[in-house]
Amino acid sequence: TKTEGSDLTVLVDGTLSGETAAVATTTGYYYEYIGADGTTQKSSDTYDYDNANLYVWAATPNKDGAVAVAYDYNETIKEGETRIDEYGDPYTEDTVTDERVVNKEASEAVEKAIWYIIKVAADFQNTLTAAGTNTYTYDGTTYDLAHQDENVTGTYRINADEEGLDGVYYNADDKIEAKAGEWKDNGDGSFWVKMLRGGAMMLGLKTHRHQKAAREVAGSRVAPTCTAAGGYDEEIYCTVCGKVFATEHKTMAALGHTAGAAVREKEVAASCTAEGSYDEVVYCTVCKAEISRSTVKVDKLAHTPGEPVRENIVAARAGVAGGYDEVVYCDVCGEELSRTHVDVPALAAVPAAPATPMELVYEPVDELHGVNPADHPAADEALAAVGAALDGEDVTVEIPGVEKLLNAEELQQFNALPVKDRLLVVLSALGFANETLGDIGGMSEDAQALADTVAERMAQLLEDEKQALLQTMAEAFPKGTVTIDGQTYDSFSIDLVIDRAGEKTYERYTFYDDNGAWKLYGIEQGEYRPVEA
Repeated sequence: TKTEGSDLTVLVDGTLSGETAAVATTTGYYYEYIGADGTTQKSSDTYDYDNANLYVWAATPNKDGAVAVAYDYNETIKEGETRIDEYGDPYTEDTVTDERVVNKEASEAVEKAIWYIIKVAADFQNTLTAAGTNTYTYDGTTYDLAHQDENVTGTYRINADEEGLDGVYYNADDKIEAKAGEWKDNGDGSFWVKMLRGGAMMLGLKTHRHQKAAREVAGSRVAPTCTAAGGYDEEIYCTVCGKVFATEHKTMAALGHTAGAAVREKEVAASCTAEGSYDEVVYCTVCKAEISRSTVKVDKLAHTPGEPVRENIVAARAGVAGGYDEVVYCDVCGEELSRTHVDVPALAAVPAAPATPMELVYEPVDELHGVNPADHPAADEALAAVGAALDGEDVTVEIPGVEKLLNAEELQQFNALPVKDRLLVVLSALGFANETLGDIGGMSEDAQALADTVAERMAQLLEDEKQALLQTMAEAFPKGTVTIDGQTYDSFSIDLVIDRAGEKTYERYTFYDDNGAWKLYGIEQGEYRPVEA
């Protein structure tokens, strides 16, 4: 009990509780009555509860959640009974009405006026200190105190290299932790924690043993290049709390150049009259720097014999012999390669009848060398079968126009191949020039190597040279169209001259473009016939 004008100090080093509340008080005493003069009289006492010194360890809320309750106490006295008031004046009453009403504002003030005792759990006496916003000393013991929601400050000692702070226990015995926003580690060995409503603060520290590991610092990596070293920062950190203990820069050696395939530059083509040359250059495939460069000499090319021509012709006459020089020139440089004189016997006295003009006439056949056009085999399959069949015979096979596709060195390699491989090499060369035939299968390694050489040479042609080559191909390997079931397709033909012991036969193979896949359309055999008038 505390009355107006008196001091009240209560120390409870334990828990206050009760049905009404842990702390119950009144705001004062108030009553009214009818005085002797017949007027209403009032009287009241007001208690100074705000400054009551109430120190407790804990205060338990009642069933309604109230820690403290303050009442307004009112008494009304009515006329009927004579009484003497505190001033000596008589008054009368016939009933007395008492009323106690909870004053919420006063209750909250009383609750906030309670000082709560701060304690440190026994296990943390040597590592943790705490202080509130007030102290009270009784019988030689000093208590640290704080109102609810005030900050309790403290210091702690841990080995920061081995141990990390995770939080503060409000109640270390029951492992009840302060929530986010209710405490803060100041980072300098001190902290604050908010006093709970109702007190009961038995402080302790929640810590963990650091689990150290290494990791790359995000954003620190600089990749090495061919010529420059790279690196990254590596930090030692705790996998539990993320604390960083040390950072070290790691260096990665330069990668060095990655050599690509050698390429040709500054190429000067060899001819049959002069050497050629080119620079063989190796570049790095990563940074494109030049790694090496060497000049390679190319031997002169062999002359390309042209068709024999007749010179110095002396016509034979009746009874008089004639003759001529049969001369072979290089088709490239024009140098004379050979000259042979041919005698022509004298003509008979009576001139012979003139020879009938002849022309090569082709007619279709159903099947030849095991290949049937009705099956429409793919171009490479059909020519491989034809070539394999002819390789089995004692024949010489000429492909007119091939000299327009190949240079002298390539032609020499070409003539050493079996018939099947020669046909496929021609098909490969045509496919590259026209950019439509696609890959050619079934060639031997030597044939494939030659086809690759031809393709590489053609790829290096200038645009006007390429167009000239395409025109030459069109003349040597005739283009056209064919109609199948009412639909028109692009076509081209390859001619073969087959010499069996001096007897020549002629064959023509025509292919059509079926949506990018070239297939056999027809086979024709030819013979020379008199020209019709």
